[in-house]
Amino acid sequence: MPIANASLDFSLPSLDGKQFVRLSEQKRPVLVSFFSQDCPPCVAELPLLIAFAKAQPTWQVILVSTDSMAMNRAFFTRYPVPFLLLRAPVSAQGLLRRFGNSLAVLPFNVAFNREGQCASQLGVLS
Repeated sequence: MPIANASLDFSLPSLDGKQFVRLSEQKRPVLVSFFSQDCPPCVAELPLLIAFAKAQPTWQVILVSTDSMAMNRAFFTRYPVPFLLLRAPVSAQGLLRRFGNSLAVLPFNVAFNREGQCASQLGVLS
């Protein structure tokens, strides 16, 4: 899926650091959710993201965590999720701003259609 706006493409490591995932290499529509476990609305929307991933198997859900590796390991061991988990750069604010989140607040979700066009930018999914 070529990203229509190349400035929105990214390549981020998986939580275990063993692979990199490039947004433009996804083969289906994508929902990218930026997350931190210190953000109560982020944690509250996890069940909604899981339900979406199960109900919409034609979509790829990607969770981009802004937390440290140790925090991610502890949290996602307790709360496993059925979709891609990626680590944001050390300063995720720049990445969030590229997606139109000028205040870099969480949670923040971005949807891309099959053509790679940014179809929606949302705060909490409720």
